[in-house]
Amino acid sequence: MKLKITLALALFGVLNVLAQDTTQYISLNQACQLGIENNTNVINANLEMQKSAYHLKEVKSKLYPQIEGYSDFN
Repeated sequence: MKLKITLALALFGVLNVLAQDTTQYISLNQACQLGIENNTNVINANLEMQKSAYHLKEVKSKLYPQIEGYSDFN
C-alpha cells in the first residue's frame, strides 16, 4: 500500500513539472488588447450594436410593398 501511494505521488509530481513548461510571454500591448477583446462589457456592447442593426433592417423591410396571393381550386 505504501508503495502505491509513493508511486502515485511521484507520478503526480512529474506530471505537475511537465505541465509548467508552457510559459507564454506577451507584451503590454498584447495584454491590453486581450483584456479589451475579452471584456464582457465590450462584448455586450457589440451584441447590442448588432441587435440594433438587425432591428433597423426589420423596420426598413416593412416599408417595401407586400404581395399577397390567394388561389382556389374546385
